[in-house]
Amino acid sequence: MLLNLELDPAIERKINIIFNNTKNKDLLFEELINYQINEMKKGIVNIKNDLISFEKKYNMSSEEFYNKTNNGELDDRKDFIIWAGIYEMYISNIEKVKELE
Repeated sequence: MLLNLELDPAIERKINIIFNNTKNKDLLFEELINYQINEMKKGIVNIKNDLISFEKKYNMSSEEFYNKTNNGELDDRKDFIIWAGIYEMYISNIEKVKELE
């Protein structure tokens, strides 16, 4: 597979040094992928904490809230717009992690 990346010349130079001094290229990229997965999982935990705050405040699960929002059962107050956005980000990040694992 051929990757075509547009990188800053200094970054490209550093990557070439690392790449040329690494025998197991697959392991190098596997470690990079695992690092990104772990970072995404940390982000998911932070997002979940935000969701829990809304769930406690409005006494409903994020899933229930999101379904009610999509069915037009709730108003468009600022908190609900923020909550919906955070929930969508949460679901998206979980799906990305599943794809990478």
